[in-house]
Amino acid sequence: LAAAAPRLLQGASQRITLDARYYYGEPVRAGVVEWHVYRAAWYPPWYDEEVGDEGEGEGDTESRYHGEEISTKKGSLGPDGKAVLDVPTSLEQMDQTYTVEAQVTDASGRAIGGGTSFLATVGPFIVRVQPDRYFFAPHTSAALRVTTTDYDGNPAPNVAFTADIVL
Repeated sequence: LAAAAPRLLQGASQRITLDARYYYGEPVRAGVVEWHVYRAAWYPPWYDEEVGDEGEGEGDTESRYHGEEISTKKGSLGPDGKAVLDVPTSLEQMDQTYTVEAQVTDASGRAIGGGTSFLATVGPFIVRVQPDRYFFAPHTSAALRVTTTDYDGNPAPNVAFTADIVL
């Protein structure tokens, strides 16, 4: 399985291409494919550092499963052993990882599976806010460091954003 791109903006569709072949290279003809699409919230790699680790394995449940199953579809492979699935992404309040799993069953009944995933982002950059300390006395100023990067970690300068302070 291959996603057309590693990430896209939410609301767009992602094209997933499956190319089923036997070990000796011939395409799987007359095969049936069953697709499963899952969605789960995505957190930047530094997120766990900021909220604290809840213990080994406890805060990492989404890595053990793919999240909520949002669709299942069945179809047939073409004579070239290929199939295509367009996965629409929904508009959410935070970034989402979409995982697509496919199981191909050939004419003899043998089933083989595979998967791929991609990221659907709210926007083209990440805003990270870090306070200079975590406790402040009432009615005092707080210094915040704001950084904006693209999803590859490259600086994204001069990005306009809005901040809401919740007490």
